[in-house]
Amino acid sequence: MIVEEIFYGVKCNRCLEIHDDGEHSYWSDKSGAMENAMNSDWIEVKNKDYCPNCYFLNEETDENEIKEPFGEHVLALKRFIKTSLLAHLNIYENDVEDVFVFTFKRFKESTLKDYEERFIVELTKGKLISFTSLPDKYGTKEYKIELKK
Repeated sequence: MIVEEIFYGVKCNRCLEIHDDGEHSYWSDKSGAMENAMNSDWIEVKNKDYCPNCYFLNEETDENEIKEPFGEHVLALKRFIKTSLLAHLNIYENDVEDVFVFTFKRFKESTLKDYEERFIVELTKGKLISFTSLPDKYGTKEYKIELKK
């Protein structure tokens, strides 16, 4: 018998990551999804949800402030790396230098093809600072991309 079930997750309105507590990303009810996210330092502001990487505590006002929205070039590059390249992606945000640092590893292919590299440059819309290949580790190829915010 096929049974249809609806599950609920919490997605950050800024970076679009889905909350994951290490065991689960989805729950059988909305309140369980929200409760687990809030227990992991997620916040809700004006009916929008934000992960701990997307807000900061303003020490002068003692209130949480949401960071500037991601530019379309950041979201587009993130989607391309995760869905087209099928790579494990980490994004670090350097607020002091107004830079995003992407690092990712290729699992199926060890080296990016020329057209993939050109597409990455095109997606970044002139915001590319550097695009480097790191030394091979454990048979995988690791890449680092730095972008202006």
